[in-house]
Amino acid sequence: MKVFRYGFIAAFVLAIQYTAAINTGTAPGLASGATGGGDTDPVYPTTIDELTSYLSDDETRVIILQQEFDYRGSEGSTTEDGCRPLSNQECIAKNNGCMGQDVILQSGGMSGTGGCTDGISVEVTYDNAGANPLEVQGIKSSNT
Repeated sequence: MKVFRYGFIAAFVLAIQYTAAINTGTAPGLASGATGGGDTDPVYPTTIDELTSYLSDDETRVIILQQEFDYRGSEGSTTEDGCRPLSNQECIAKNNGCMGQDVILQSGGMSGTGGCTDGISVEVTYDNAGANPLEVQGIKSSNT
């Protein structure tokens, strides 16, 4: 879920950053149901709280982004039990800059989490913003 959120945020920021004008037509992917804010007066969020509020309310909005909004660290972090898969252990052992990725344990512990049957126990710390996807309600469009 956190990977999805980071991916969504990255895609959203990149899409907004490189869009020069409000486009018409059908939006692809997760935004396929978006229809745009129309002729309503634009809003210019300056904080992540403001942007989150604008996205999640039921108001029809045109949201103009004039800066990058970085959600990392905004909701704290969590540390919990995880594992370092064998592939990650081997990667780190090469001492060539390879970092790999540790895994958050799912229900069933080490044996119930993919890749962890040959893993070792480690603590995994992650950013909570990645685990809480942004909600988009109502009719919205954005521009930079």
